[in-house]
Amino acid sequence: MGRQKQSLSKRPSVATKESKKEPKTKSIVEEREKVMTPEKKEYRYTCLSCHCSANNPVNFPISYSVIYAGNDHRLPYCRDCLNAMWAIVAKDYSDYQDIYRRICMYFDIYYNAEVAEIAYKESESEKRVSRYITKINRYPYSNKTYQDTIKEDMSKRHTENFDGLYEPIEKTVPHEIIDFWGAGLESASDYQELQASYEKWNSEVECSKPSQRILIKRICFNELKTHKAMIAGDDTTKLTDELNKLLDSAKLQPKQVKDVSIADENTFGTLIKKWEDEEPVPEPLPEFKDVDGIIKYISVWFYGHLAKMFGKRNKWGKLYNDEVSKYTVTPPEYNSEDDDIDFESIFGADE
Repeated sequence: MGRQKQSLSKRPSVATKESKKEPKTKSIVEEREKVMTPEKKEYRYTCLSCHCSANNPVNFPISYSVIYAGNDHRLPYCRDCLNAMWAIVAKDYSDYQDIYRRICMYFDIYYNAEVAEIAYKESESEKRVSRYITKINRYPYSNKTYQDTIKEDMSKRHTENFDGLYEPIEKTVPHEIIDFWGAGLESASDYQELQASYEKWNSEVECSKPSQRILIKRICFNELKTHKAMIAGDDTTKLTDELNKLLDSAKLQPKQVKDVSIADENTFGTLIKKWEDEEPVPEPLPEFKDVDGIIKYISVWFYGHLAKMFGKRNKWGKLYNDEVSKYTVTPPEYNSEDDDIDFESIFGADE
């Protein structure tokens, strides 16, 4: 019994061990912060294009856009990839100002024409983008984004007077034209271009039905969009496809108007025959039939004379003979007794 008591006293308390609570498991973030060295705790920047990464942000330009706030206000593209964008955008734009503006639109960077001109002249094509970003992030352009560029453009378009040269659209465009095309176009020149295009179409094709007028208006809008897209250097493939569909709906495709153009090539006599076959002139009232006798005149002196010349016996020849007989003088005929009497009366009778 004593050995059992001694062994029990020496046996570790299992209940006490089980009663202790295990330490709470830390999150993966906390565990990572625990094992990371001070160098590894720094923010790591990664380029979304070439996937290069670095702890030092010097190769990733600053951005004041809220889009990149979670990236420590740094563009998620390295300077080399940003500079490579110049050659890509330059394929669609010839003017360097348009290239800078398009790149600023891509990355929500403030655009300024003067800064763009300086950056273009001071750098080669391999560093033109990074050079511009460096300059545009300085005072007085810092803390600005492309949204500020849009606001400035809108302010110039709608509020500046330009020494009296700029006037509201309502003052330069008649209300009838605005009502016809709808309000909301950018400038008075847009209304003028649409109206000129519509009048040209209306003078060359038939627009008598409402559906035709609607299609012509949509064609004019398409031409305006295509014109602006060509000036901006944008792709016009979709607009061209849309124009072809509109022309097909309005039956204005060249293959569809071919039959109409054939009529212009026909002779005048062919057209008269076609009109007489399709839309003949109705018979006149009796009191208006051959008022001047031209039908009888042609029948007698043309058809009848031809019949007489060729020895044809028909109704035209009979009409001719009857009409000629009215103007024929027949010499008198005398028998023998009448001749003797006349002779004796003149010269006297023989005794």
